[in-house]
Amino acid sequence: MRRIPATSCLDKNRRPQRSVAAATLCVAAILVTAACAVQPPSVALRTSTIRYTLEPIPATADREGLTRVRISVPVSGEAPTALRLRMPVWTPGEYRVQNHARYVRRVRTAEGSDAIQRPDPHTWVIPAYPSAPCTVEYELVNAPPGVFTENVDVRSRRAFYNGAATFMYVDGRKDEPAVLSITVPRGWTGPITTLRAAASSTEPPAFAAADYDELADAPILVGEANVGSFDLGGKSHTVAMFGQTRGTTPAPYVATLQSVARAAQAYMESLPYPSYTLFLDMGGRGGGLEHANGARIAWQPWMDSRQLGRFLAHEYFHLWNVKRIRPEALGPFDYQKPPRTRNLWFCEGVTEYVAGLLALRARILDERTYLNDLARSITTLANTPARKRITAEEASLRIWEDGRSTGYGGLSVYLKGEMIGLCLDLELLRITDGRFGMRELMRDLMERHAPPRPGYPEDGLRQAVVRAGGPSMGPYYDRLCRTTDELPIAEALRAAGLRLTGDGYGDYGISAEPEAAPSTRRVRESWLYGR
Repeated sequence: MRRIPATSCLDKNRRPQRSVAAATLCVAAILVTAACAVQPPSVALRTSTIRYTLEPIPATADREGLTRVRISVPVSGEAPTALRLRMPVWTPGEYRVQNHARYVRRVRTAEGSDAIQRPDPHTWVIPAYPSAPCTVEYELVNAPPGVFTENVDVRSRRAFYNGAATFMYVDGRKDEPAVLSITVPRGWTGPITTLRAAASSTEPPAFAAADYDELADAPILVGEANVGSFDLGGKSHTVAMFGQTRGTTPAPYVATLQSVARAAQAYMESLPYPSYTLFLDMGGRGGGLEHANGARIAWQPWMDSRQLGRFLAHEYFHLWNVKRIRPEALGPFDYQKPPRTRNLWFCEGVTEYVAGLLALRARILDERTYLNDLARSITTLANTPARKRITAEEASLRIWEDGRSTGYGGLSVYLKGEMIGLCLDLELLRITDGRFGMRELMRDLMERHAPPRPGYPEDGLRQAVVRAGGPSMGPYYDRLCRTTDELPIAEALRAAGLRLTGDGYGDYGISAEPEAAPSTRRVRESWLYGR
């Protein structure tokens, strides 16, 4: 995830904080009658499949949009029991508590609402009987956005949903498959989602998820959209523009996505998803949030489409780093307890570092612009007092205490992690004479830890770095991540035949060493353009 640039994604270190003011909430008193669960046609669906129905109620001149959700849960056994339905308190990718249950209204079953218990603000205990599925309905009012994405946003002609802010889950049964049916309001188009279609065409449209984690990860767009697409590596890629789309076309954004995707495919050797959808929220709120098979990004219509490249590259590389290469704490998820890990500097900051290289290799940036961009990051870190008292690991571990989803105590895991990524990459390239760097480290982690294999342990990154570069990389890693020592950025750049210069007032620049050895030029070519 990443914050939206203020004017240009190339000036990422000077963008201001976005407003995350909450949308006005309107609680509509609409009676929801009990109904049988929708049963979409399917092939080989397990009898334990949990079935969801999503129905956006368009906004009108005198009423905000509303959403109705129905869940039908199979009940086994012979005796009455109780189901615990829970709403997530956080969204994966947003490192701050949001308490999505605050926007849930009118929870009821076929028997009404009197028998439903609330042991805590995020939980509903529902009586259930084995003779039939337990069907529960509730309403959602429009919810304010998070730092990086919209949550529930129903307008007069479209609706956007973040799955974690929309769907309850059955406690103890998150691993069961789900089918989602979406009721499309009259005159609307869609839906568009990263979920795969259910086995056959249905009305209303139905989609399948392997488990709740996949359902919660899926963005959903219903209604007006401008759509463009292309194929790469035998896989479909879609750009779905919505919001303030008048006078815009998907074509330039499709071209930008295609350039980034090709660069990332070359960097990682393959594409890890069955298909990819970029939800481009024109004029939208929040920044960008990654998903396993797509991303939602807020973008301003007046901004040039090529400026999107660096921003998009960050969200796109999360397809590997975070969604598949992840700490053990980041999946499977406990949606009631925010996960804590010392490695968010790698998840976010090294993703930011690789995004710059992808933008360079995609020819969105030229080499001079890329080096200037690095110099601005170096300058920003050098002028951050918190770097002298907080380590990258501490800023990662305590990010939930900050409330802004970017770091802790004034130290950004994005910025510090980006600079650590630079140092690790160049040091590995130096000691292997350009043969092994961050790219190979990422490929190694992907091979060892991508699902269905477990995520890496808390010390797993250090182990991977030592595997790559030998025992000397252990203390080097510790210096970068576990101390407040100044990062050896100047030394790292010298390995690539570059010089870091300061003006004495806190501003830095990067220039070529005129007498650079041939070995440093090899490292530089490997670093910037690949082997």
